[in-house]
Amino acid sequence: MASRLNLAALRGLSGGTGVLEAVKPSLGGVRFPPPIPRPGTLGVVRRPGSIGFTLNGSLGWLIDVRRFAGAPTLTVRSIAHGGTRITLTGARFPGTDLSADFVCVLGSTLPIGTPMDLQFTLGGFHGQVIIERWLAGDQVMESTVHVGGDVCP
Repeated sequence: MASRLNLAALRGLSGGTGVLEAVKPSLGGVRFPPPIPRPGTLGVVRRPGSIGFTLNGSLGWLIDVRRFAGAPTLTVRSIAHGGTRITLTGARFPGTDLSADFVCVLGSTLPIGTPMDLQFTLGGFHGQVIIERWLAGDQVMESTVHVGGDVCP
């Protein structure tokens, strides 16, 4: 019987928590930190020509065609797996000839939050964040940008 594992003895180790319970939340003996809770609840406000994102009911990001120069068009479409694709085309930053066009893809909400991928035409900006963390100011969206010509007179 020496080859049998004495589970009662293992459970009695480590001040009553036991080896089995202590190893349970780990993988291969390596402990992973618990997931960081989302900073709040994401909301979406849709109106003709605009879409806004709220965090815990407070508006954090508004895309409104009236705030752009040119002939901006905002398109919002559902995509596979519960995601959303938001496209702004024909838009310029006011007072400039600089394109404000972008494509924003929101994935389905996960336990850690809602992944967002944002690509601007101008400079090739491409960044990813968890939108709830970005709206809360807990995550920065960064990208390398390449501008081939003058951006200001």
